[in-house]
Amino acid sequence: MVGDGTFSGCKNQRVLIEHESMNLHPPRILSIGQCQIDGPRMKRVLEQNLGAVVEDADSASEAVDKARQHRYHLILVNRELAGDNSSGLDVAAQLIALHPQTPVMIVSDFESAQAAAVRRGALRGFGKSELEQTETLRRLAQIVRSAPT
Repeated sequence: MVGDGTFSGCKNQRVLIEHESMNLHPPRILSIGQCQIDGPRMKRVLEQNLGAVVEDADSASEAVDKARQHRYHLILVNRELAGDNSSGLDVAAQLIALHPQTPVMIVSDFESAQAAAVRRGALRGFGKSELEQTETLRRLAQIVRSAPT
């Protein structure tokens, strides 16, 4: 997000969005199990477009430890964790049990993974190919804006 309250997405596209509460307290997002290519890209997109503070966790144990120590506005879990190859669906279920009020999403382009995550109590997530789409960014902004802290 740029300073005037708009998204700076692909091809210099800008989408106006109300962002008042995020300006006072930047949303905290935990990004779990992203690979070395997608992790930095996801962090950059979320920081620039949502004004978020993004923390990374590579493994299931690191993710659970961080979730116990901090509250997040949103938790994003890769379908398969790059750090230890554990199931993102299992990690998501653990985090939902730990903090039922915190929105958790699976990052996957596979519909079957999204459906399985929703059955376990997660919000419908998105695929990495959708990350920079305007609709995805709007949805993420709405989720972090309304998340309990």
